[in-house]
Amino acid sequence: MIGAAYYSDSEKLLDEGVAEYKSGNLDTSFHIFEDITLQNPSWPYGWLWKGTVLADLKKQEEADVAFKTGSCLLNPDSCEDYSKGDSGKIYRQNETFPNDRASLSSSFFVDYPQSFETGNNYYILSDDPNKSTSESKQFVHPELFDKEGDLFNSAGRIDEAIQSFQHAEELDPDNSTYSRKLGDMYAKKGDLNSALSAWNRSIEKESEKEVIDDILKKRSDTFSALGKPYNAGKELEKMNFPRNNPTTIMEKGDFFTESGDYHLAEEAYLEYLDAFPGNTDASLGLANAQINLGKYQKGKKILDSIPESSLNPKQMDLYTKTKMNIPEQSEKLPDLTFLFRNHVLYLFIIIGIVGIVFFRKKIFK
Repeated sequence: MIGAAYYSDSEKLLDEGVAEYKSGNLDTSFHIFEDITLQNPSWPYGWLWKGTVLADLKKQEEADVAFKTGSCLLNPDSCEDYSKGDSGKIYRQNETFPNDRASLSSSFFVDYPQSFETGNNYYILSDDPNKSTSESKQFVHPELFDKEGDLFNSAGRIDEAIQSFQHAEELDPDNSTYSRKLGDMYAKKGDLNSALSAWNRSIEKESEKEVIDDILKKRSDTFSALGKPYNAGKELEKMNFPRNNPTTIMEKGDFFTESGDYHLAEEAYLEYLDAFPGNTDASLGLANAQINLGKYQKGKKILDSIPESSLNPKQMDLYTKTKMNIPEQSEKLPDLTFLFRNHVLYLFIIIGIVGIVFFRKKIFK
């Protein structure tokens, strides 16, 4: 194993390179990461950061070489017989690597005493179970676990990608990206409840409303897959810019219809029709919601405005079922649904009931 001092130099250079990269100084950061790979070619994180900068510089072929080298060092099973590029040594399958992640990590991290302090560096506890927290900490940037997770994901190794993003999130819990990617990995694995939890953590930390909307859509789709249409609809209700993706408004109406929440379904279909007047699917959904709410005359009026000849088989089926739900004497029935929507009326009814109970002896004596 290479001495701790040697790795300490590489890590200090890496810290400088990351700082330059975050400041937008790509050329300077590239030269720093290039020096790391030349001085310490068996350390994967110099390669991964070098690949990141090369990708930003639009040098994709060289970036791929660097990423593959870093990936090979991190995960020997992923090594291929890559051609040697112009940016340093490329490791091949026939070279000797540690055969497990724990052994690999011990070669790539340097232990520092607990009192060690430095800038914006991050720490994780040592993997060595024989060392206590006071004896050892390990230094690593969470972005490196993020890159590692991306590599695992690209290779289809979802369980390992999950571990990488978990480490990144633990190191930098305020970064919404790590939680979002972790949720994506759980969803790929089929662990939907864990995906929902991770995405929720991401939303709590995310400031970009468009990104939040994307996550809310993922949560909605996941609740739908779990057979929870009401929850799916409520996620879509939280969206900041629903009209950027109008289909979500229609989906919201469909989810609330499926869950039997026809007031919410009615609101969603009206919102969609406000943006797209005359849409047949939204009109049918609105008519169905209103008829289920007892608004027979309004629902019938919508159905009568839809020419049957324009309907496809699925629309025709909903049209027929909805029309069958209208009572024959609906034109003579008053629309009393306002009674169930008027919150002030509810308040007066409650006050009246309480008054009758409290003064019943005086009233009925």
